[in-house]
Amino acid sequence: MSKRRLCYVIGTRPEVIRSAAIFRAFDSGYPQVVVDLLNSGQHFDPSMMSQLSEEVGLRTPTRTLPTPLGRQSKRFAAMVMNMVDVLEEGRYDAVVVYGDTDSSLAGALAGVKTRTPVVHIEAGCRSGDMRMQEEINRRLIDHVSALDLAVSENCLANLRAEAVPGHLVMTGDPQYDVFWEHRPAVTGPTGPIPRGFVTMHRAENVDDTSFLWKVFAALESFGERTSTVFTWASHPRTSAFLCTLPLSPWVQILQPLPYRETLQHLAQASVCLTDSGGLQKEAFWLRTPCVTMRSSTEWVETVAVGANVLCPAPEDLDEALASAISARRRVRWTVDPYGGAGSSQRAAAVIVEWLDGDGGAGWRRSISQ
Repeated sequence: MSKRRLCYVIGTRPEVIRSAAIFRAFDSGYPQVVVDLLNSGQHFDPSMMSQLSEEVGLRTPTRTLPTPLGRQSKRFAAMVMNMVDVLEEGRYDAVVVYGDTDSSLAGALAGVKTRTPVVHIEAGCRSGDMRMQEEINRRLIDHVSALDLAVSENCLANLRAEAVPGHLVMTGDPQYDVFWEHRPAVTGPTGPIPRGFVTMHRAENVDDTSFLWKVFAALESFGERTSTVFTWASHPRTSAFLCTLPLSPWVQILQPLPYRETLQHLAQASVCLTDSGGLQKEAFWLRTPCVTMRSSTEWVETVAVGANVLCPAPEDLDEALASAISARRRVRWTVDPYGGAGSSQRAAAVIVEWLDGDGGAGWRRSISQ
């Protein structure tokens, strides 16, 4: 049997974390499949990419594209053009993208334009907020993909409701497998001082410094009232702002954290404040109440069970933090809507089965008719 060749695109910290177990599944179970790892260059800070890759055990990229410069639109256009060159040179059976980043959309569009079937892992997520670039990205990727792998029944229902034309399969969430590998090294609260953990990076939030100042003020107020000390982990989008904050006994600033340290801080927190998608699920898995600084979330399952409180306005943050903490005992923490362990193996198996079943060739024939 001739070998199958996949081009797997990464470009950001979340893709590094979530993809590690998938690569191990391919490497251990499918020697007939060659998977080239393509780094788009979207995140180029070593703390966001190379160091993290080593920590979670993701292999060195087969190829890394030049770091795109200029405005966001120019950077995106450069990624698409560079990926077109890679796909045309490689003659791949499929290009695999994960999630909702610009790197994933660039890989999907490059795949369509080079007639390379697109496989989308984490398909079907919807927040309904079209102000978010991520929401636009994930919708576009789903509708041009030949194979959409959903991580929950809700995501699968979204795909069906939109009449997405690709082949749809619910595989569960590969992020859980990476989380579970690191979970044994993570301990819970160790002292009497209540802790909080904060991460923020969404452009619609952090590009507005007045918004961030209000968040900081709300955290200080809540910390002083409840003796809670918040740890705020920096992100390239927030690092300039965080450097301007005054010293505070209630809000401590950290540099970008390794993955295991992120989980450690999250496990020891009595509450988490974030606008990140992945952290909402990790907080749920660690049984840490979460406040999401958005008006909606793609991870509706965490809100439905009471583990996640939405709070788009900093003025309401004090009440939201208190509500999340008080609801902790009522949350159905044992409910896991994301497939549990083995999702990475299921995703790899579905991709290989789809390829062996003429899925990619069938897609090419369908678009040529």
